[in-house]
Amino acid sequence: MMNPLKLTSAVLMLALAALASGCAADDELTGTTPDSCSKDRQMTITVATSTDATTRVAYDENKVGSAGVLTWEEGDKLTVVGFDESGSYQGQAEYTLSSEAGDTKGSFTGSEIANATKYNVYYPSTVTVDETTGAATSALSTQNQDGNNSAAHLHNNIFLQATGVTDLGNIRLGMKSSIMKFELSNVPKEVGTLKTLTWAVETADGFKNLELAFPTEGNVVTFSDGNQELTAYLAFMSDDMSVKANGKFSVILRGDKTYYAETTIIDGKAYTENLRYTTKIDGSSGTMEWKEPITVQTTVASGSNYYNGFTMEIGSWKADAPAEQITLGSAIVADGAAIIFADLSAYIGKDIWVCIPKVVKFFHTLTADEVNNKVLTLPDKDAGSILLKDNNYKAGDNYYKNDWIVALYVGINEDGSTDADATPLYWATGNLIATKTGSGDNDVAFHIATDTETKGETTTTDYQSYSNRSIGSQWDLFGWGDATGLKTSQNNGDYGPSGAANICGNASYDIARAQLGGSWHLFGRIEMESMYRLLASSGSWDNTVQIRSYTYTISNSSITNTLAFPAAGYREGTGVITHRAYGYYWNGARNSSNISQCLCIYFGDALETSFNCYCGCSVRPVSE
Repeated sequence: MMNPLKLTSAVLMLALAALASGCAADDELTGTTPDSCSKDRQMTITVATSTDATTRVAYDENKVGSAGVLTWEEGDKLTVVGFDESGSYQGQAEYTLSSEAGDTKGSFTGSEIANATKYNVYYPSTVTVDETTGAATSALSTQNQDGNNSAAHLHNNIFLQATGVTDLGNIRLGMKSSIMKFELSNVPKEVGTLKTLTWAVETADGFKNLELAFPTEGNVVTFSDGNQELTAYLAFMSDDMSVKANGKFSVILRGDKTYYAETTIIDGKAYTENLRYTTKIDGSSGTMEWKEPITVQTTVASGSNYYNGFTMEIGSWKADAPAEQITLGSAIVADGAAIIFADLSAYIGKDIWVCIPKVVKFFHTLTADEVNNKVLTLPDKDAGSILLKDNNYKAGDNYYKNDWIVALYVGINEDGSTDADATPLYWATGNLIATKTGSGDNDVAFHIATDTETKGETTTTDYQSYSNRSIGSQWDLFGWGDATGLKTSQNNGDYGPSGAANICGNASYDIARAQLGGSWHLFGRIEMESMYRLLASSGSWDNTVQIRSYTYTISNSSITNTLAFPAAGYREGTGVITHRAYGYYWNGARNSSNISQCLCIYFGDALETSFNCYCGCSVRPVSE
């Protein structure tokens, strides 16, 4: 062969390696041990005979297990990367097939790479090359399958390479990509005409997915009583789609309706290049069951839905760690709704949360109707938290259980952090209110104030029942460290732990955690300082209802969040003082045995002050 250093163009002779020789791991997700090596678990790549100019190397499912080969087709192109003796990058060039098509060996012609003595060779030529290392990555193109059990589309997503080549007359390319075969049966007929199949996995780097599109005319796939099967193929890069331990593996079918199947892989799954894998789903518990996702419908007062394009998450709390949140599913909001692939049947009657990160978080007790109907409708965040109008949760004239608690993000993160990965803090839209629900001393329920109740905390005396707590009476000022919300003594020793302490999240002393559960708690000292500075510098006072408010604009959007803090005064014993003039809000930390700091708001300012722990102040719960 001629020395390429002395040529203005070089001619490469390439042989395509037989692929997936030996045992190709064709594993099913429902098994834990791969089957032993057998011919039907091998993969073969054969040349496409189509006259389509875009058709190059193609996968032939019918030849899996045979000594199949790759052959070169007219117009095939490669990227060749050159290195010098020391391994330093010298450049790259595109080479085009110059010999006859249809052979396993081919001559490729392209420009010489000066000073190169070693080469990396890649197919297709559209790979992205790192000029520091010479390594290449191949971004998979859109995959479109033409009807049921067609593999023709895979030719556009086969990634081949040879590295460290010194003999340009004898280059063998190996396959870097892999193929996932889906054998689906008992697909619900409600899917109807299939538009897309999405394969989603939970990796060490987060959720990854690949989408396979199907035609809307011609070889259309339509499920019915007599047709509930599908065979589909997706090319993928093994490193991209390997599943982490306890990671989720999902297959989503979108058509007239959307269904999905999902499992958790306890030990994870590391895929290997150059192999064909098979996923079998028959809709039974033995593989994976077909389920319908839940649609979370947003509500906004404006004509256009400003949540579109935002991520929405849905979750709950761990049964064995009640304050630790778990995410059950997520999706992007489109047309005012998010289609979330999560089975919520185990959460009927339990508390869940729905979050648009760094915007808003909703808290709700999930109902059987919502799960059965597969629809969850969020309230308008700007209308605040709302009560459940159910007479089972009514005392006297007052309802006392929240249907939805709304909590807003206003730019303050946990512990006041400004780091990019800081944990956002969500502030309830109202204060904590107690309601006497029965004749017993401890027959009390707690909820977050509605918008109407928030205004009523300053314009009425409805929330000042401290000396005569009849059924249905309500109150909203609590001693520091009193998790019961019942104490009115004026003895500091009756409140909280002794000495300096931080009670945030401690259910023995933090009334928000004790009465609302989950991840609710009092805000901390640094978070209090962040809030009073915002209320002081950018807040406004409404003298009609004696409320100080702060409005925050969500980054890169037109969404605004407004928190209102009523001037409910404070309490000594059973008497309320400075009502309608000042508002005082406990934080969860104190520096001495008797005194704790609180946020103070009034018509002219906001600041930090302190009170004896036995004094009653407002409580504004927060949650991560």
